[in-house]
Amino acid sequence: MTNFSQFLPETIYIIDDNQDTAGDIKDQVEDLGCKPILITRGHFSTTSELMEEIEPQNAGIICDHRLQHGSLADFFGSEFVALSYSQRLPALLLTEYGEQDVDTTIRRYRRNIPILLQRSNVDLKLIADGMIKCIEELKGNIETDRRPHRTFVKVTHIDREGEDIVADVFIDSWKPKTAIRLPISLMGDDVADYVTSKLVRNADPPLSVRLLAKVNLGASNSWELYFDEFEIPGEPRSSLESLVTKKLYGKDIE
Repeated sequence: MTNFSQFLPETIYIIDDNQDTAGDIKDQVEDLGCKPILITRGHFSTTSELMEEIEPQNAGIICDHRLQHGSLADFFGSEFVALSYSQRLPALLLTEYGEQDVDTTIRRYRRNIPILLQRSNVDLKLIADGMIKCIEELKGNIETDRRPHRTFVKVTHIDREGEDIVADVFIDSWKPKTAIRLPISLMGDDVADYVTSKLVRNADPPLSVRLLAKVNLGASNSWELYFDEFEIPGEPRSSLESLVTKKLYGKDIE
């Protein structure tokens, strides 16, 4: 096996409300030559409270997503991983509920979650590669599938999913026939209000709204997509600008 330890953090914190599955990850972390520290007990009301348990020097994090099931935390792991990223700590998000959560509680923080692992597929190489990718991204070495590009997105539908109000969007410069669902809160209050005012339920013909956003167009699948910095496009002021807008619609805008 390749010796990854020289590239990995000395200590890796494993945060999981399930002690059995945390133990499985612990064994793999040890096999990588890292020191595992388990956080599987207690109760944390806020992400900052949990962060106080982390000694950041030469550390990494593997965090389960649904921490509430075992009452370990009052928040999702995605929020904590995003906080870790903002504090320049490499962190992997682990889930067995990807299909249920990727569009809402994970997508909300996906910009700051470089790696999402499905629990059923986790192995030594995925952990090592994921941690190294996080470290490199935090250094500014962003891989193609994570680089943001300014592009048009088309919002076609708003709905409620559980506690979230979600929007269905299409990206012509990615996979134009694939609908992506995301929390409308990602757009910011002003843009979300604008979209809501423009879309009419059961309109005939169906309405849509164009927006600008930063999207990682190199993503190979919808699970990897993130959206950031939504804007309402300005109206063209001339026929030339109108032509340019038509040419650019659905294209990457640097």
